[in-house]
Amino acid sequence: MRTFFEGSSGGLWLGSAHGVSRFDGVHWRTFTSTEGAPVSRVKSILEDRSGALWFGGSGVSRYDGSGWRTFDEAGRDVRAAFEDRFGHVWFGMFGWGVSWYDGTNWTRYTTWSGGLPSNDVVAGLEDHRGYFWFATREDGVFRNYGMTWLALTTADGLASNNVRAMLEDRSGNLWFAHGNGVSRYDGATWRIFTTADGLVSDDARTLFEDHAGNIWVAAPQGASRYDGQRWSAYTSADGLVQSWVNTIFEDRSGNLWFGTQGGASRYDGEIWRSYRTADGLVGSDVQAVFEDRLGSLWFACAPVYEIPASGGITRHEPDKVPPRTVFLNRPPSVLAARDLAAAFVGAFRETEGIEFSYRFDSEVWSPWSPTGSWTALGVPDGVHVLEARCRDYACNTDPTPARAIFEVDATPPAPVIASPLFGQPVRASAQIHGTASDARFLAYRVEVRPVGSDSWSAPDATVIAESTTPVRDGLLADWDTTTLADGDYDLRVVVSDSLGLSGSDEVRVVVDNHAPYADVTAPARITAAAGGDVYTTNGELHL
Repeated sequence: MRTFFEGSSGGLWLGSAHGVSRFDGVHWRTFTSTEGAPVSRVKSILEDRSGALWFGGSGVSRYDGSGWRTFDEAGRDVRAAFEDRFGHVWFGMFGWGVSWYDGTNWTRYTTWSGGLPSNDVVAGLEDHRGYFWFATREDGVFRNYGMTWLALTTADGLASNNVRAMLEDRSGNLWFAHGNGVSRYDGATWRIFTTADGLVSDDARTLFEDHAGNIWVAAPQGASRYDGQRWSAYTSADGLVQSWVNTIFEDRSGNLWFGTQGGASRYDGEIWRSYRTADGLVGSDVQAVFEDRLGSLWFACAPVYEIPASGGITRHEPDKVPPRTVFLNRPPSVLAARDLAAAFVGAFRETEGIEFSYRFDSEVWSPWSPTGSWTALGVPDGVHVLEARCRDYACNTDPTPARAIFEVDATPPAPVIASPLFGQPVRASAQIHGTASDARFLAYRVEVRPVGSDSWSAPDATVIAESTTPVRDGLLADWDTTTLADGDYDLRVVVSDSLGLSGSDEVRVVVDNHAPYADVTAPARITAAAGGDVYTTNGELHL
């Protein structure tokens, strides 16, 4: 299998060593020499502006939709075909030079007739200026200039006269692949790229330009990419299924496909995916890759070691439906914890080749991983957003990531006892003022215990007041201190919120219901002139 082509009128055409075949979406039909088609070695297929299809191989045939016509005068062993801006069709042939057809007559150029520098043509094209270029196996390249041919060889700056492939990039530069790397010609100067510049190998075989303008080179040792500044090399160590690259193709989604001797590899600019016979390819030696108008991908596989059963064609209908991401568990809408975790999966039990990525708040998306989980420690209070997405083996990514919006409130309530103050004496009926509130307030209680008690539970502690109404800078409780013995007490207010958190404030006060009172037993300074009384709490001293 050499080449694929899809005509404007529909139908997929395949050129192979055995002739021409067409697939109409249901059935295959093979055209043989009895119907006018080339009998073998079809390497090029061209549709001209009239819609007629041209097939170049062991000869040249044209199919107009109803019948075939073979042109013996064109030549043999066609390696290249293109239509010029005038509607003429050109064919480059190995050993037979160059032929072109104006719709009525054929013109042949060879070394013995027409002044052609070489008869061994392997590639051809028309550049943006209207020049016709042809590459040869041993004699460099030559260009049609008016009625004459101009040869360009190593003497002119080409790195090798053994040219395998030729390409004009979107900037108008001409690229030539050969056994000494790659040569670029801008119309005036040459530049040569080799392994010293970053090529994976100097044994360049195929050239390709992707949608971003990168130049790719295929070689038996891998693939190389030139981004306009530098070369990057890719081998099986980087993700290629096998380093010997036969062909490079880009699908309409921008994925690059590499046909190798070990299967096919797809590269989306970040991730490599590989396909082998175990995945459904009919053979491992992929010679051509093509995408039809319906988005199906076709792979032509050559027989291995001349075993016919090992070759053939595989049609792949890519999975273009992205997976959906769902949370298996997620943080609740409001929670009081700072160490969090979540788990997510692909919906509908989609597990084959699924990878996950997540994003927390304004962070960047995490790297793709087969692990569908997220953890975070020390999450601050506030509203947070966790997003999770997944992608399948075909790199279809969930366009609507799963979202979990939740609020962390892990700060306990902070009540305040404004009065009495620390160490203040209280007697009879005392009022306790302060604040007992919270954004998620549930209740508060005021309690007291003798200093030195072991716990805040009965019988050590006594509840003075309880309420489910928040208080802000107001009366928390009326406290009847007459039931308590005079002495030092711990007074505490505790606030609980709806998340199960609680906070407290505590002061130490003096219950003083019996004389002498604290306000007269407090340390005092007296003078001989003014006099005064000094008391002790037990009344033992009186001056």
